[in-house]
Amino acid sequence: MRRFIWIALATLLLTPNSRFLYAEEGKKLKVVTTMPDFADMAREIGGNHVEVESLTKGIEDIHGVPVRPSIVAKLAQADVLIELGLGAEHAWVPALVETSNNQKIQQDHKGIGDIIVSDGVLPREVPQDLSRKEGEQHPQGNPHLNVDPSKGKAMATNIANGLSANAPQYAKDFEANLAKYLEKIAAKEKEWQAAAEKLKGIKCVSYHRDMIYLVEYLGMTTIGEIEPKPGVPPSSSHTAQLIEDMKAQGVKIVIREPQYSEKLPNDIAQKTGAKVAKVAVMVGGHPEAKTWIETVDANIQALLEAAGVK
Repeated sequence: MRRFIWIALATLLLTPNSRFLYAEEGKKLKVVTTMPDFADMAREIGGNHVEVESLTKGIEDIHGVPVRPSIVAKLAQADVLIELGLGAEHAWVPALVETSNNQKIQQDHKGIGDIIVSDGVLPREVPQDLSRKEGEQHPQGNPHLNVDPSKGKAMATNIANGLSANAPQYAKDFEANLAKYLEKIAAKEKEWQAAAEKLKGIKCVSYHRDMIYLVEYLGMTTIGEIEPKPGVPPSSSHTAQLIEDMKAQGVKIVIREPQYSEKLPNDIAQKTGAKVAKVAVMVGGHPEAKTWIETVDANIQALLEAAGVK
C-alpha cells in the first residue's frame, strides 16, 4: 500500500499539469513577456495576482534582441513566459529559455508556463520558398500580428487562458478582467474603423515587412519595403528602384519603425513627395503611448497625419 502511495506522489510531481507547478494560493504569478504589448495585457488581465516585466523595450528589434545575462535570470525565476510565437523571437528566446533550466516555461507547450499569444490566429504570408535568397523568413508566416487592431481580442484571450492554466484559483478573476479589457477594445474599434475609412486605398511603403496586418486592417496598400528582402540591408539600386516605383504609383506614406534609422526613410520621402509616419511595432515605440490600445491609437493617428486626412 505504501509503495502505491509513493508511486502516486511521484507521478503527481512529474506530471506537467500537476498542482505542484501551479502558483501557490495567495502568491503572485511572476510573469515575463517578450514584448511590452503582452506585459500591458497581462497586467490588465492578471490584476493584483501578477507581477509582470517585459524583456524588451519598444524601440528594439524583436528578431534580434541583444542577449543579456539579466534575461536568463528573469526567465529562471518566472512562473510564466508570454511570447508572440510564429518564430518572431526564434533568434534569442529558445536558447535563453533552455539556459534558464526553468521547466515551467519550456517551449512548444512542454511547460504550462509558456503562453503563445498567436495560438489559433491564422497568419498571413506563409512562405512557399524557404531558401536564403528570400531573406530572413518566418516558416510559420508573418509574425507581426500584434500591430493589428483586430487581433487584440485573440491575444488577450490567449493570455487569460494561459494565466488561468497556471493559477486556476484566480481563473474567475482573470475571466472578469478579460471581459472588461475586451470591452475597452470594443469601444475603440468604432474609432479605428472610422479611421480605416479615411485611409482606405492610400499607398505606402515600410522599412521592414512588419506592417502588413495593420495596413490590411486599414484598407491601405503597400507596394514594397525599404529592405529588398526581410533582414537584408537596402542597397542603392533597390532604393533607387523603390523611389521610381513610388513616384509612378503615387505613394503618399513612408512608414518608419522606431527601431530603424530615420535617415533613409526621410530621404526617400523627400525625393518622392511622400510623408514619413512613425509607426511603432511594440508598445513603447511612441513615448507617450503606454498601453497596447494607446499604441494602436498613436499608430493610426500618425498615418492619418501623414496622409493629410482627419
